[in-house]
Amino acid sequence: MSDPQQESTGEDAAGFDDESKEIARSLGAVWQDFAGERPRSIDVEVLQDRVRCVIDERADAARDDGDGEATDATGLSPHSVGYGYRASAAVARITHRRVVGYIPSRDEKSETSTQVFILRRELRRY
Repeated sequence: MSDPQQESTGEDAAGFDDESKEIARSLGAVWQDFAGERPRSIDVEVLQDRVRCVIDERADAARDDGDGEATDATGLSPHSVGYGYRASAAVARITHRRVVGYIPSRDEKSETSTQVFILRRELRRY
């Protein structure tokens, strides 16, 4: 006989996995809008009250044209305030929760960005 709690936990984990993939796709699209190309990889970790994303900024070698520009012709950058607003909006849309904080950090040496989105706590009725 199976444990009903185990089954619901598996379903929740699958839901978080789908949510993580959707967040990664959306943030990749927003990154492309600001940088002109998609990042190599995006790892997303969805926790109870926050979403943590690690973005490998390096372009794939096959797509690298060698111009190495970090901003496009309009001067947009994925490290600008505008990117933070659009990324927060994407996370809020997918999680169905308001983003109350956005904490970006960047390691220029390894060319990775870590972004933490703090989510509003879920209201519970007792």
